[in-house]
Amino acid sequence: EDAAHLVVRIDRRAIELHLSRLLGRGLDRELRFEIGFDLAKSTASRWNFAVQMLHAELYDPESMLHLGVGIGPLEEFVMSALLYAQPSSYSSALTRQGPADRRAVRSARDFIEANLARDITVTDIAEAAGVSVRTLQKQFQEDLDQAPSSYLRDRRLERARADLTDAAPGSGVSVTQVALHWGFFHLGRFAATYRARFGESPSATLRS
Repeated sequence: EDAAHLVVRIDRRAIELHLSRLLGRGLDRELRFEIGFDLAKSTASRWNFAVQMLHAELYDPESMLHLGVGIGPLEEFVMSALLYAQPSSYSSALTRQGPADRRAVRSARDFIEANLARDITVTDIAEAAGVSVRTLQKQFQEDLDQAPSSYLRDRRLERARADLTDAAPGSGVSVTQVALHWGFFHLGRFAATYRARFGESPSATLRS
């Protein structure tokens, strides 16, 4: 009762998608962490330090995070650090080197990440990866258990959620503005897909 608590909530679907990207393939079992988290261990203490630093930044009114700068990469860093620091059902898979993340899939993911806000097609992604569309689709399905278009949509949804979450009151940020920026031009479809993915409407995220 006399100890301070800092609660870090990470959406399960978000960390599962992130884990899938780190592994270069889809998940074949549930992600389960060990309950105990020994902060005396070097890996755990470094993760705790990263969270404390992020916590301090969030409470600094002059932090760039309040402008939405860097929030996505920081979220991914926190998830990556947790996955590597805390023993889980995928710890051995993360530390074991293997051929699962093929060059074409890795190149395609890098291209997608660099062009999330641009109007790109699966053909563009395949050309950047140096393979045919059919080969790209086959390898994505085998390695990540989803199509390239689904992967692109999920990454854009995550970026849209980050923007909506980080929008400061009175900033003038709107759901329409965020949706269009990340390539969602049919607002009704965006709202439905967003709700299915995150369990709430985009406007609810913006208001929270």
